Amino acid sequence: MGVDVPTIIPGEPDYYVYGGHRLSNYIIESDHVINIPVLKAHDAGYPQHEITTSLKNHYGSICPQNLCNNITGMLTLNADAYVKDKTRLVLTSALRGTYTGGPWEIPQTWDTFPEGTPNSLFFTTDPVTESYWARDMINAERAARGMASFACPWVEQASAPPYELGVSDPAQMTVVYHDPTAVPDDRQLVGGGTFIAPNVPNPFTGGTNLRLRLASAGSAQLVVVDVGGRVVRRFTQSDFPAGYTRVRWDGRDDSGSRLPSGVYFARLLTDRQVCTRRLVLVR
Repeated sequence: MGVDVPTIIPGEPDYYVYGGHRLSNYIIESDHVINIPVLKAHDAGYPQHEITTSLKNHYGSICPQNLCNNITGMLTLNADAYVKDKTRLVLTSALRGTYTGGPWEIPQTWDTFPEGTPNSLFFTTDPVTESYWARDMINAERAARGMASFACPWVEQASAPPYELGVSDPAQMTVVYHDPTAVPDDRQLVGGGTFIAPNVPNPFTGGTNLRLRLASAGSAQLVVVDVGGRVVRRFTQSDFPAGYTRVRWDGRDDSGSRLPSGVYFARLLTDRQVCTRRLVLVR
């Protein structure tokens, strides 16, 4: 996408005439752009968007604010050199978020996170990758609630010509998943987004739902180990689909005996990496 020469509007110094709209002079005159969206659904009023994060976060960058019902306009704006070439960082606040409703919804309680909220931050230089993981996180919650997934085909559209805004294929992504509760050696997981998501509940008494995510379908081994590294529970499933799989652990060992209170670790082993999640059992 080329850079047109903007023309200032007399009496309206905050916007320049730019193509079919007016672009904020904050974007044109800035040297760097940091995109800071929040995690939220957008399935009311404008269902074709379904989520609204980094790619749609330029709602106030243009006037008229025509991104709500215009996918092509949204992608064209993001592909313009004034936006694309200046964007240095995308920081998504997923500390709280919504998985259904419109952008006016207050933060909602999530079933797939032990604290009832994602409590996460995304850092990336790629707005398409950010949108991919925002959709992934929201769809995991929707699936847990028996709700239909959001397709958001414009995420893949954004990575293709003529926009080429970033990467939408997880196999081509380098993903660093940092969890401060994980074992120190396993805090950084590289490649495609294979990890163990937060288990719910945690701490737990009667049982907890382990959620593992594989970047692609394949074989993996899921075990639970104690603080001494001894395997106390070995799950028999060895083939997993791409995406999320929920596995219930009842707090018992392989013999069916109830394990005592304490700290345990769910460990996912694939042919490329080992992922660990800290579990707290309270009797």
